Amino acid sequence: MLESKTQLMDFFKKLTQERSLKTEMEFYKELNETMLWVPDVSSGHGNNKKTFALLMTADGKKLIPAFLHKKSNLGRFKEEQLIQIPYNKLKYIIIDAEPEINGIAIAPYEENIVLDKNLMDIIDSQATGMNVRREEYTGQMSLRMPDSVPSGMTSALKRFFERSLEVEAAWLMKVMGENAYGEHWMLLIDFYGEKKELFPRVADIMKGYMKQGEMFELVQKTKDLIVKEIEPARIYNRVSNKNLF
Repeated sequence: MLESKTQLMDFFKKLTQERSLKTEMEFYKELNETMLWVPDVSSGHGNNKKTFALLMTADGKKLIPAFLHKKSNLGRFKEEQLIQIPYNKLKYIIIDAEPEINGIAIAPYEENIVLDKNLMDIIDSQATGMNVRREEYTGQMSLRMPDSVPSGMTSALKRFFERSLEVEAAWLMKVMGENAYGEHWMLLIDFYGEKKELFPRVADIMKGYMKQGEMFELVQKTKDLIVKEIEPARIYNRVSNKNLF
């Protein structure tokens, strides 16, 4: 494990000395496979809702500190505060966090690799072929039934939802917002639990069916959302026990 951490630093140093597509991809790939240690400052033990520590930069940016191993230079943080999170999970936490959280700082008291949300978006686009950008809509948003769906995608999603007991229903649509980058796919999911647990797995399925340049968005259904008008877009509905009697 320590060898992997050292390799990440080696790729980072190589990237700073010789910036090229090859060195970028080496660093991005290694980063996406890296486990990080993040200080949890939640009050009380066994608290399911985590509150991560924040560092503030000189220009006012708020970053979540992340360490490569528990024996790193932790600064003011304590080893017992650290919880292990893979970068691939942490990035979704950052994107879904409040707007004032700007990104993460890896090894902040040593190499200090700062990744803001824009850079994290670029890394995901280069390394995995999809973006983790959070779309903010203003003005009107239009939804429509897709003219066609990539062959096999609906079946693959249904199979996954059947195995994921937290998922109740799902709707697949095309969406266009006034400030959006263009019309793209939207998968609306009614489920219990946390997005950071479910969405990365759903995204892994959908990205395999996207054409070059296509984008998709994953959205959690809220309780007050009336789905009657989008009912034709429903692709999955769990038959619960209450419907069997």
